[in-house]
Amino acid sequence: MSTKLPEIGTLYKDRDAITEAGLNKHPMAGIDYGPDGNAISIILNGGYKDDLDLGDLVIYTGQGGQSKTGEKRQVEDQKIVRGNKALVNSHLNQNPVMVIRGFKGEKKFSPPTGYKYDGLYSVAKHWFEPSSDGPLIIRFELVKIQDQMNLEVSESHEFTGSIPEGNLSPTRMALTKSARIKRDLNVPKWVKATYRNQCQACSTTVVTPSGGYSQGAHIRGLGYPHNGTDTTSNMLCLCPNCHVLFDFGALYIKDDLKSLVNVISNTEVVLNMSPGHVLDAESVKYHRIHVAGVNL
Repeated sequence: MSTKLPEIGTLYKDRDAITEAGLNKHPMAGIDYGPDGNAISIILNGGYKDDLDLGDLVIYTGQGGQSKTGEKRQVEDQKIVRGNKALVNSHLNQNPVMVIRGFKGEKKFSPPTGYKYDGLYSVAKHWFEPSSDGPLIIRFELVKIQDQMNLEVSESHEFTGSIPEGNLSPTRMALTKSARIKRDLNVPKWVKATYRNQCQACSTTVVTPSGGYSQGAHIRGLGYPHNGTDTTSNMLCLCPNCHVLFDFGALYIKDDLKSLVNVISNTEVVLNMSPGHVLDAESVKYHRIHVAGVNL
């Protein structure tokens, strides 16, 4: 079942009107999601003081962990469950999310009364960080999709239409100037050569017709919001599967720099380490807290 998208800027009197329009079925919660677990919509209405609304860019705070007394104070770490898990899934699956702004949100972008539909956004990043009150919160970076034609939000995200025609003559888009992080290509070359393309996490070596393949995975990510270093002490040699698991916090390294924990299976293995490869303890700790959300 697909939700028909309203015109950007459409106003709604209250939450009941939003529910009747099929945009968000919850009377209070800010995150709505479908049976497949992907997020359908979020409501920005001043619910969390750590939210940052810049219009086409939103840093959205996940749900949960607030005190029950109504002063909006964070008293517990947030977890990747319910709506938070749905937004993580939308990040992983690149499913667009409807953004609705309420009258209690950022004045520059919010309606004076009621609620306003402001279009589809993509979830570009997510991470953990301490809230202004102390406990961990999950932050989601949402970026407005500029070309919203032919897009829809489905409660199941299963494609049920006819086979798309596609493009018989795809061409490359013109390159545009962008601020890209300057990386030292010798860093991943050294790490991958040191382990001969064998994954440090699962010991798998991906073999292609041209030889072994692995990926250099930064422990603390480069650029905003993590600002890690592009050095061998901040990099692992991982297979593509373990790289994804590591980047999404399903795997983390304990502070002993030797043990690798899988938070899904609740298992622990010894991380394969070469004698000449020394990991940065602060980067490992940062990943454990800010990516895996494990605050020991």
